[in-house]
Amino acid sequence: MDDTTRRIIVIGDDSSPRPDPVLSSNIKHAREALGMSQRGLAEQMRRAGHSNWHPTTVSRVENDKQPLRVGEIEDLKQILGSEVVRGSDLVKGMNQAIRPLRDRLIRRELTELRLELDQVSARLEKLDSLLQDDDETES
Repeated sequence: MDDTTRRIIVIGDDSSPRPDPVLSSNIKHAREALGMSQRGLAEQMRRAGHSNWHPTTVSRVENDKQPLRVGEIEDLKQILGSEVVRGSDLVKGMNQAIRPLRDRLIRRELTELRLELDQVSARLEKLDSLLQDDDETES
């Protein structure tokens, strides 16, 4: 998926892309804490490859009027710090979205580890049996 189609997914009833008020507020506070103007943030976003970013874009994002693409969020994290996503619906939505995949991967790994454990246990029993046979032969 290219950046133009990867819109921020905020899980909701309609699952359509929409602004995230916590993320919007975090972006504004992080920008201000760094002493950066909206123009400065827009310039950095353009340098990061987002040619459509202007001070008005920053204003719309910070005022919860414009959703963000995943690539934009990644670059905002680089520019403003990773804390900008803390507490946002983005994180909650992503956690909900990846949980089934994570659970499948964990189950698969557990199955593989149990199989390996069974194989190691069988090898241990075989080696133990060989030692017992050797002990009986020496006696």
